[in-house]
Amino acid sequence: MTWAFFVCAGLSLGTAIAKVRASLGGLIAAISAPLAMAIAKGSQKVMVSALDAATKPATLSLTTLGVLRAIEYGLLGWILASLASKERPSPLHFALAGASTGAVFGGGITVLTIETAAANGVALELPRAITTGLNEIVFPIGCALVVYIALQVGRHMKIISAEAR
Repeated sequence: MTWAFFVCAGLSLGTAIAKVRASLGGLIAAISAPLAMAIAKGSQKVMVSALDAATKPATLSLTTLGVLRAIEYGLLGWILASLASKERPSPLHFALAGASTGAVFGGGITVLTIETAAANGVALELPRAITTGLNEIVFPIGCALVVYIALQVGRHMKIISAEAR
């Protein structure tokens, strides 16, 4: 949950600021993705320590995952900022941007996770592999739609405040 909140917040902030330049939106998203991951991993480690629970074997290094997510969400942020600068952006375009980014990067992360687990002698259970894949592929779609909704709320707030004057 920590990861989801921070990466979507970074994407939304980048997209909102990027009205001037789409590349700035991509840069902010690229920075927020690894930061969100580090915050999520840190809070997870604190919880595991607090609960004294056994940790599962790591399948991908934090560095590898951080670099992949920085590229993934940097690209997604740039695409969403470009879409946001259009006069009437379509929710379908936002969803397709999330889906294509999720399919490429999420699919790649899922395959790398499965292969790394196998190389470490850990058999990744089918349910875990499926949920990892679904999460990696579906999350960018949801995040893109959250950004779209935030843009629409912002646009409607401007209209309401303009009418109030």
